[in-house]
Amino acid sequence: MLTVPVFIAPSATDGVGVFASERMSQGTIWWRFSSATCIVIRPEQWQCIEEHSSGADEELSHVIRSCTYHSKKLHANVLCLDEKRYVNHSHRPNSKLGTDEDGDECSIAIRDI
Repeated sequence: MLTVPVFIAPSATDGVGVFASERMSQGTIWWRFSSATCIVIRPEQWQCIEEHSSGADEELSHVIRSCTYHSKKLHANVLCLDEKRYVNHSHRPNSKLGTDEDGDECSIAIRDI
């Protein structure tokens, strides 16, 4: 679940991306895991997707592969349904996956954005 205002726009990194609408300070938690906005894909489900993807399903498999992250805490892949799914990977990232004070997964700005 996003905790700051964002927008989706063209990205030089990879087609489209998510961008902060306002400045964020280093250490800001800008996203928190929520079962309301995320689908948890367990390893056996992931295997089923890989084994049964063909034809039209290849597009679904590609979306799932490119729009998920691996959760060490849940031992599963997570598909975000909110704008977080548009986060692009970078050699110079501005945030990282961490945990909040309750131990829940979150995205934290590692520099001012």
